[in-house]
Amino acid sequence: IPATTHASPSPDGHYIAGLTPDHLYVYYTATLTIASSFPLDNSNVPTTRSAETPAIHWTPCSLSIILQTSSYVSLYSLANTASRVRIANGSASLGRIASVDVFGDNVFVVWEFGRVGIFEVSRGRVTEVGELKTGIGSLKSAWGVRRVKGRAEATDVLSLILASSTTPFTTINVPTTDAQSLAWSPSGKWLSILDTPLSAPNSALHICTADGNFYRSYPPTGSVPTEETYALGPLRQEWGSKHLALANADGSITLLSTTTFSPVCTFEPWTMAEDDISAVYREQVSGKGDRNWTYLGNGDDTTSQLLASYSPAIEMKFDAAGKYVAFRLEAFPESVVVWKIPSSKPIFASTSHDTERELENNEDQNTSILVLHHHTTVKKLQWHPTISGLLLSHTEDNQVYLSSTTGETNAPLHLSHPFSTHAASSSTSSTPPTDLLSVHWVASTILITTKKRGWVIAYPFGAPSAPSSPVQPKSSAGTDGKEDHDGQEEVSEDSLYDILSGRTPLPAPRISDDYLPEDSEVEGEGEGDRDELNDTFRGKGTAGTIGSFEY
Repeated sequence: IPATTHASPSPDGHYIAGLTPDHLYVYYTATLTIASSFPLDNSNVPTTRSAETPAIHWTPCSLSIILQTSSYVSLYSLANTASRVRIANGSASLGRIASVDVFGDNVFVVWEFGRVGIFEVSRGRVTEVGELKTGIGSLKSAWGVRRVKGRAEATDVLSLILASSTTPFTTINVPTTDAQSLAWSPSGKWLSILDTPLSAPNSALHICTADGNFYRSYPPTGSVPTEETYALGPLRQEWGSKHLALANADGSITLLSTTTFSPVCTFEPWTMAEDDISAVYREQVSGKGDRNWTYLGNGDDTTSQLLASYSPAIEMKFDAAGKYVAFRLEAFPESVVVWKIPSSKPIFASTSHDTERELENNEDQNTSILVLHHHTTVKKLQWHPTISGLLLSHTEDNQVYLSSTTGETNAPLHLSHPFSTHAASSSTSSTPPTDLLSVHWVASTILITTKKRGWVIAYPFGAPSAPSSPVQPKSSAGTDGKEDHDGQEEVSEDSLYDILSGRTPLPAPRISDDYLPEDSEVEGEGEGDRDELNDTFRGKGTAGTIGSFEY
């Protein structure tokens, strides 16, 4: 869509919001037709920030859209298109607007200096919450609970607020040195608090229930190392459907069970042997811009340096089934490592000689990695939301790749689009190359959006077939129910299409002959009427029988 300058898909994948300088458009994903449009009010925007492009955020219910800049917040509702909510920053005494979210009927606005404003739209009332610890993703929502993390007297405080209230229903002191990040589990039942890597010998991770009760810490207090073996704690955390991943400072990744939060397995790259590497691919780019992937077997010198670098993992992502983890290393931002998680299910001895099942169990117990060396730095990794093992990645040179962990070959597939660097450079000189803004999975399609040149939809599984519309039948006067000179039968005004489309009323229902005695007759129905009704379908048969009535 070339008219828009920014786009974002809805959480349910049914809509795509696109932004122009004067309007906000909402498109249907299936047909790319406009579902709603909202004019933008730019009259009160400060001239010093007029060039700032608003960021688009969707609410979890996919019924409201938020436009956010550093100076104002606008809320648009698809359920009530006449509703308008605008929150201006005023004199900016609280700093710039850092983030915004909608929860129930309330709008939560977070400023850069740690103040939070809870705007009750229905009442027109504002409640301020102070001392928020910013920069750690401290304002999130899940299952009717909000959490706000503050810091009073050098103590981290966790407060949970319900959607119907502006005051915390529970507040607890968290046993952390300096909390770095908070994260909800996908089910919304657990809340993890990651402490600073310098928290040793104290626990580095704390798990709480959704109602704010403390559950467990990792590592347990009784298993802390001695003073001589102190090391940095985990740097990052990432939730999956079955595991909680912790990226350690030495380059290893620890997986915790989402039930007991005890270690399940640990990935240590420097211990990987050649047999543990399933495949290694490297991207080659020619002088003409042609791209291809070369199979390197079980590794090369770059792969050996990567595994022995002791570099921490960044951007860890679980696939839809929780069987694979894709990540990059800080020292090798252009390389992607896909780790197949070994199964933690126990294998019991069986008297039956099921060789195939035994081989499958042995394969699940083994760990393996897939290494993809891109030509330039990878910006983002995304697994398909429902298909396991399907990975989407895009790089800084505006290239998009699709790779799979299944099949005979795992080489990434290059997806061409009009916003790639090669396509932009080969076009007219008046169109400069455009930085790729973001790439999103939208059901089974891929949304590629830019800052200045609009957005496109890519169909990696093939474009959907266009809906077929029935052709309106032709009729000519004086030839109803008759054949023309070529032997072709003309369609009359009371054809089956006209009846089904409502142009011709349905004939009166009659009782089927199968339900009448042989010597009985239907009242008011003669042979002429019956012939005329049968002639309506021109010998093509009746439409069917519903109960004891035939139409």
